[in-house]
Amino acid sequence: MMRFPRTLLYIFATQFLGIFAMANSDSLSKEVKPTLENLYYGNINEVITKMLWIGDQSAIGLRYNEKIPKDLVLLNRNKLIVDSLSFNEMFLEGYDKQSGRFNSIDGLVQASENEFLVIHSHGTTILEINQDKLDVNIKQLEKRKPAIEDKYLKGYSLVQLEKYTIGYRVESNKYLSSADFWVYDWENKKHVIYLDSQHSEASKNWYWKLKGTPEAYSTASIYRHNIIQTRDGFIFNLPLKNRFLKFSKATGAIQGYTFPELEKKNQAWFAFYDWKLDRVFPILDTGKEYRVYSLDRELKNFYYLASSTEQPFGVMDGKVYLREIEFKEKNKTWFCNHYLVDLYPKLD
Repeated sequence: MMRFPRTLLYIFATQFLGIFAMANSDSLSKEVKPTLENLYYGNINEVITKMLWIGDQSAIGLRYNEKIPKDLVLLNRNKLIVDSLSFNEMFLEGYDKQSGRFNSIDGLVQASENEFLVIHSHGTTILEINQDKLDVNIKQLEKRKPAIEDKYLKGYSLVQLEKYTIGYRVESNKYLSSADFWVYDWENKKHVIYLDSQHSEASKNWYWKLKGTPEAYSTASIYRHNIIQTRDGFIFNLPLKNRFLKFSKATGAIQGYTFPELEKKNQAWFAFYDWKLDRVFPILDTGKEYRVYSLDRELKNFYYLASSTEQPFGVMDGKVYLREIEFKEKNKTWFCNHYLVDLYPKLD
């Protein structure tokens, strides 16, 4: 008889903590805008769609070629592209640039001060930044399946993240509305489950804009964009259910946090993580603007910092990451401008 590892089900009984009242006045907040002063990168000849900042001096960009992902690029402290790596050439045998085939990159996950994981169609790759070079530490993590009940494997897509495997239920050709998922800890042989389908829908907003963007979204990419690695675990965003979950590596448990009630279903909350400050920054999409908050380390009180008409894509070292898509040649071609805008007052 097969013996399954201990599966933790007590998380369903865990109280979802409401995030308490905002402690500061709206008058102390400010509006953040993309300007030339806070432009980090913009090049009409280089279509970079997303960026991840690693440490103090480097940034990773996802570069497109027309409508498909081309490669990852490394930008140095002077914001110059100094290296690149093609995941199409790495994983697609006999790759032809004119074929239209591509390896979809669904996530860039920081793992340490100079190491990050790339989640893509063919698995997970670990890269390291070493003296203005992108070094491949592990081309492809082993695709492991834990010895758990079949009902948690059938119909689930798996994401390998070094010592952990994350499984989430998918439906082909349908965006995820209820992200039933689990986390498996290979070192401790623990299996933790969260059944999102048991909770009622609070929003119709996925947070990510599915229309009006030249980027392609899929069932896989929508969910994988919602996984954020922290210094001590993972954050799982569930905007349709108006909450986020925090998985702790130390305890091996999942804790849920419910956002304040939404006024309308076209609104949504999304929690970003600032690796350098080790802090969570929730974003409220009101339908008219985006409001940026800071959450204290106990994840109980949060503070209104700023508003923006542009959608935030992350927070890095106390700066909110904004992006503008500019179309040219009657919308036939496009490029992106990337901005880092201070959320806190500058000290002289």
